[in-house]
Amino acid sequence: PLMSDPNMIAALPILERIVPPAYMSGSNYFPLIVFKMVKLSVKYGNMPYSAFGYASYGISLSAVLSEFDNGYRFGQLALDLVNKMDSEEYRVKVLFVTDCFLNHWKQHLRLSIDPLLDSFQSGMKVGSLIGGVWAAFYHLLWQYLTASELSRLGEKVDSFRKTFEQLKQHAAHNRTSLLYNTISNLTSGKEPGIEISNHFNGDEKALLQELHTTNDKTTLFFFHSNKVFLHLLRNEYEKGIEHSIEARKFTEAVLGLPELTFFTFYETILLAYDALEKGRVRYRRQIKKNLKNFKKWARTSPANYLHMYLIIDAIRSVIKGNNAKALIKFDEAIQSANSEKYHQIEAIGCEIAGRYLMSQGLNLSAQLYLNRARKAYNFWGATSKAMALDSEFEFLGEWTADSPSSVSSISSDRYSGTLDLHTLLKASTTISSEIRLENLLQTLLKILIENAGAENSSLIVDMDGQLNVVASGNVHEVKTLTGHKLEEQNEVPASIVLYCFRTGEDLILPDASSHLKWSADPYIRAKMVKSLMCVPIKNQGRVTAILYLENNLVTNAFTGDRVELLKLLSGQIAISLENSNLYHNLEEKVKDRTKMIEEQKTEIEKQKAKSDELLLNVMPEIVAEELKRDGKTKARNFNEVSVLFID
Repeated sequence: PLMSDPNMIAALPILERIVPPAYMSGSNYFPLIVFKMVKLSVKYGNMPYSAFGYASYGISLSAVLSEFDNGYRFGQLALDLVNKMDSEEYRVKVLFVTDCFLNHWKQHLRLSIDPLLDSFQSGMKVGSLIGGVWAAFYHLLWQYLTASELSRLGEKVDSFRKTFEQLKQHAAHNRTSLLYNTISNLTSGKEPGIEISNHFNGDEKALLQELHTTNDKTTLFFFHSNKVFLHLLRNEYEKGIEHSIEARKFTEAVLGLPELTFFTFYETILLAYDALEKGRVRYRRQIKKNLKNFKKWARTSPANYLHMYLIIDAIRSVIKGNNAKALIKFDEAIQSANSEKYHQIEAIGCEIAGRYLMSQGLNLSAQLYLNRARKAYNFWGATSKAMALDSEFEFLGEWTADSPSSVSSISSDRYSGTLDLHTLLKASTTISSEIRLENLLQTLLKILIENAGAENSSLIVDMDGQLNVVASGNVHEVKTLTGHKLEEQNEVPASIVLYCFRTGEDLILPDASSHLKWSADPYIRAKMVKSLMCVPIKNQGRVTAILYLENNLVTNAFTGDRVELLKLLSGQIAISLENSNLYHNLEEKVKDRTKMIEEQKTEIEKQKAKSDELLLNVMPEIVAEELKRDGKTKARNFNEVSVLFID
């Protein structure tokens, strides 16, 4: 029903006018005002202002109570109501709420960009200046957050900020200028800049003083959150954390907005880096809280937040020392970000994974990720960050500007090495799940044959100083072996295995049978081996096993990439071999102990039988049975007794 009470009709517009400033100042009155609007509308009937109240109520449901579905429904209810009442002015306001605060919990943020531009244009037509201006700002910000190309976006942002200045919309001009300055830092220079108060004559203190004086908490949050992001890209973690602490003071002013979730993602990375580099756990509670939130956000809006959750989960796995799981999560996150076209998140994920692999000495795999990070930054238009990577990592080569016009899509450009890496990392989980030695050996060789391009593969293990071939197989069958000493077998070239074992170095031969040095090995000469690869498996710096692979169909079957990717598995292989050996030895000890117990049991039964026989020989049967049964016997009177003397 429509509202008819004149007092309520007068009250609702007053409440509606104070909702935006209450929200932007982070006031605790915001939810109370909204609840009052909803309560009056339910009790006295609806009017156009009611739609804004219902939509704003959706903010509290989503942002505070995490009832994302219900929040979205209230937004749709508000749209239905305002359409029925044919109020263009309040349709603009309701669309602003749904496209800024509610829809991103249920659909891709990119889908709200065009509707916000329509809201701006409609707001200008109906005289809703403030609503239209802020719709335009978030139209720009959502493009930035969804990785629109930065140079073209920068031009658009600059145009709008000048318009806001002409309209004397000081707060909107301030915030749009901060966005423009952030984009400029990403698109110019040899590294990302940090100064974002250029529009205030570079006087950062004066800018912050004005924002504090006007109690513009939303812009204060925006200032510090942009600083967090820029310091993250500059690898200045301590400074980034300082700004994240400041930004946290104003989060009440951005509840429900996507910029809060993006800030939370960047903040968590900074806190995790602090834990990794300094070995400190002072932010552990905040990291755990953020991860818990992202798990909820990823569940309700995977298009926007799944890749962020996976990256944070991957970093947590690194902190816990679960390297295989971490790299699988990184790869899943990168693919998710790429498919949703969040190229800046893809770049950040690749960079973090690359730096981690570099720290583990896996330089070739790190290069795959860092090259991809550089390309994603360039595709986004963050050329200063791409140049900073070039300066830091010489292997990336001299920087060349891959303009977006020349790079049609990085979505289809998947590194084959990364795909192999993904496969092998999944294989790591399979290997680690095997505890029985025989099963482990068979699983390991099957994986190597399937994924490394080998025809034949063998595993040679150091057993108390003696190298033994413990497993050998081909594409059809894998066998476990016992007692196959290296010098007495014919499954592998002994000279090459010994070389890798003694030097601890990898050996790849594109065509072993024509190699000047190694072609003399009897095995190579007899089998006419073509492609050959031999990789040492190390545990705590000591070579404990050797992986041998060969392919006699083609030459150059194995590349340096194959060796590098196998190294990712080598740590897990070494650990699994050690665990399986321990388990195997334990099983053998259990068998020996069981055998000994059985032998002791048999001996006891024999002695018991002798004792029973002796009792029957020296005592009446009734007394002997009673002793055996009860351990004692009653006194009895016998007419005759025999005494046996044994000398």
